[in-house]
Amino acid sequence: MVNTDKLWTPQNSEAQQNLNFIEDNFELKPRAGALLFEATEASGGNLISLESFETIWDAHDKVMSVKSENQTFSELCNQHDAQGNCYSLGVLQFFKMNRTYYNHQVKTIDQLRQRLSSTVYPDNSAVPRFLIFGKTVFSATSPPILLECDAMLQSYYIRGDDVDLAIDWERSMAKSAKSVSSSNVTIYRTTTSAYDYELADSIDGDYPLMYTMFALFVVMTFFTLLKDVNLYETRIGLSIAGLLLLILAVA
Repeated sequence: MVNTDKLWTPQNSEAQQNLNFIEDNFELKPRAGALLFEATEASGGNLISLESFETIWDAHDKVMSVKSENQTFSELCNQHDAQGNCYSLGVLQFFKMNRTYYNHQVKTIDQLRQRLSSTVYPDNSAVPRFLIFGKTVFSATSPPILLECDAMLQSYYIRGDDVDLAIDWERSMAKSAKSVSSSNVTIYRTTTSAYDYELADSIDGDYPLMYTMFALFVVMTFFTLLKDVNLYETRIGLSIAGLLLLILAVA
């Protein structure tokens, strides 16, 4: 797995030394998984609707049901709040990450807008709008009401002490959210290990082609090194082999 802190950050820099101190003395570096929700054209490019939020909750419920070695997110999460709930960063914090709470609080589109317009979460922590919302449109009233938003983020943080366990959860999390579909919302998934696995999967699919190309190279070399060989026939054979290699390379 690629550690970007090791790859891109000078290890003797003050920032890296501070990060190392925090990780060594406080808590393990978390691993993250995230769902990015984007409004489709069918929704008018706006996620602020009761229908879109049903899809967001469906995806969240899928993530919450994912298990790795029989452990769910509530057991694997990296940090808990004052009430003992798993810490996460995202739009569902407006509703305590709880669908039942949401259903009690939100019955109309106006109630949804009112909740999403708050500058603090229910626990009174500040809302980092620039992190969880995409392009937004607010009303000219006081206080301003969130009317439109084209994208929203929901992140999940799990412990990084058992890397294999974390990676297994991350892969299952990404697959589970993929099963949720809607005409109003497009769901993108990302995890700490996503890029590495996408690269590995793409390479795995190329192995048969690589083996075939290697075998053709060996055959071409063998015939080229033969002493008693008809140059005309050899050229035809090499031309055919070269054409096959070209086809495999394009594929």
